[in-house]
Amino acid sequence: MVTVLSKLCERIYRCAANKAQARGTDLSKHTYLVRDNKTGTIKDINWEAYNRFVSRSKAPGAFDSRSNDSGENNLFGTSTTDNNHFTITALYTIQPLIQRHMYKMLRLLL
Repeated sequence: MVTVLSKLCERIYRCAANKAQARGTDLSKHTYLVRDNKTGTIKDINWEAYNRFVSRSKAPGAFDSRSNDSGENNLFGTSTTDNNHFTITALYTIQPLIQRHMYKMLRLLL
């Protein structure tokens, strides 16, 4: 299913790849980039191939212990709570920052 977000991501990746290619960067190992046969410019992203290319660096359960006993939990602690869950921290601090950043990015593209 094509969504506005997936089209936005595709455009960002495509533009960045075309800029890198214009500067002489070798993109041959990035087989998920779909090239225009006539011009050689990047015209699309094959997301299935991209997902295989980047793969996972950690298993999903390796981050943010439910019992608050991992080093990652300490990263999200506050001045009153030594350890905290990422989801709680994201809800109140990171999410608004992401929303503002995405809004600025969308304004640039419109």
